[in-house]
Amino acid sequence: ERIAEGDLDNPVFTTDTDEIGIVSNSLGKMTVRLNDMINRVYKIELEKKASELVALQAQINPHFLYNCLSSIKWKAIKNGEQDIANITGLVAKFYRTSLNNGQQITTVKNELENVQAYVEIEKQMHDGKFDVVYKLAQEGLECNMPNFLLQPVVENAIKHGIDYVKEEVRGKIIIEYIKQPGYLIFNIYNNGPLIESEEIEKLMQKQGKGYGIHNIVERIELYYDGSCGMSVRIIDDIFTCFTIKISDHINETT
Repeated sequence: ERIAEGDLDNPVFTTDTDEIGIVSNSLGKMTVRLNDMINRVYKIELEKKASELVALQAQINPHFLYNCLSSIKWKAIKNGEQDIANITGLVAKFYRTSLNNGQQITTVKNELENVQAYVEIEKQMHDGKFDVVYKLAQEGLECNMPNFLLQPVVENAIKHGIDYVKEEVRGKIIIEYIKQPGYLIFNIYNNGPLIESEEIEKLMQKQGKGYGIHNIVERIELYYDGSCGMSVRIIDDIFTCFTIKISDHINETT
């Protein structure tokens, strides 16, 4: 009668060995298992609700920031503060392309726009102390690819390359996009200090601080087969070049 009323915390057990004892002990075991299952389902539902809340907050916060930046930009233009308007507009564009409406997959065109906005922000922050050259093919811009794949590589080229260029040398970054049959190739060059081969291996294989190169390697492995990946090489003893090679068809069901 207690079990029928929903009391599953006090299962019925007996030392009797007759038919009634067997039924009672079986009912007791079933009650324990049922109670455990209900608790697990309840816990899963709580975790699901918490995850949904975190996901919702993750969507709201960046959009709120993007809208605020857009408002700041127009107020700056109204007050004749063109420099403030420019960098605020760049940051707003960067967030817009990064958000990508919450989608993990974007187009090559959008990804390149995201990188260009990021580079312009960095140039403003560096007072234009480095040059950037874009060599971008016009083919395959409509192809899909993982969102936010290139920016960490460009950031690495600036933070660990350009920022350490000797004073007498002007920093230079080259961002190249090539469309090959079946593949999309992205080359990020920088003329900062050359990286030792041992350091390259660490970058590729070890998780670093923040969203680093290793994360890019893992994401490529998640979406593509073994013919795709990332590599690093030294060009003319001047440039360190990070190359990302991905298929022009992505496995979006992963």
